[in-house]
Amino acid sequence: MKFYSFFISLLLLAVTGTFFSCSKKQTDRADGWYTITGNAADSLSREPIVTYRDFVDLRLDSSVNEATGDTLFVIIGKTGKQGTERFAEATEKSIGKCIAFVFDNTIISAPQVNMRIDSGNFMISSRKGDDIPLIYRTLKEEKIEAAREAFPQIANDPALSAAQKDSVLFKADLPEIK
Repeated sequence: MKFYSFFISLLLLAVTGTFFSCSKKQTDRADGWYTITGNAADSLSREPIVTYRDFVDLRLDSSVNEATGDTLFVIIGKTGKQGTERFAEATEKSIGKCIAFVFDNTIISAPQVNMRIDSGNFMISSRKGDDIPLIYRTLKEEKIEAAREAFPQIANDPALSAAQKDSVLFKADLPEIK
C-alpha cells in the first residue's frame, strides 16, 4: 500500500511538473501594447499593437492621494502616424475587452477599451507598486537608442547638443521593422 501511495505521489509530481514547465513558457516581448487573446497558454498576442519604437511623445505625471499621501505616477504617451493607425484598429477590435501594456515581459497595466482610440494617445498606470518613473526613463532610453540606429546623421550632427539630439530622435517616427 505504501508503494502504491508513493507511486501515485511520484506520478502526480511528474505530471504537475510537466504541466507547469509547459504552461510557464516565457515569450520575450518588446515593451509596448498587446491585445489580450484569452489563449490559456499565453494570453497576449504574439505581435504587439505598438512598441516603444512607435512612441513619439511620453510624459511622466503624478498626483497625490490626499487620503493616504501616496504619490501615483502615470505615463502619458502618443504614438506616431503608423502606430496611431495600428492602435486605432486594435482598439476598435478590442472594445469591451482589455489590452495590456508589457514592460520587461511583465504586464504593467491592462485597461478595458471602451471605444476606438484614433488619436494614438495612451496612459500607463499601475497600482501594483511598479516603478512608473523607471519605466518612463527606460522607454525613453530605448526609443532614443533605436532612433540613433535608424538616423545616425542626427545622432552624429555636431551642430546639435546632446539634449537637442535626444529630443529630435525621440520624436522621430521610426520605420517599421519587417
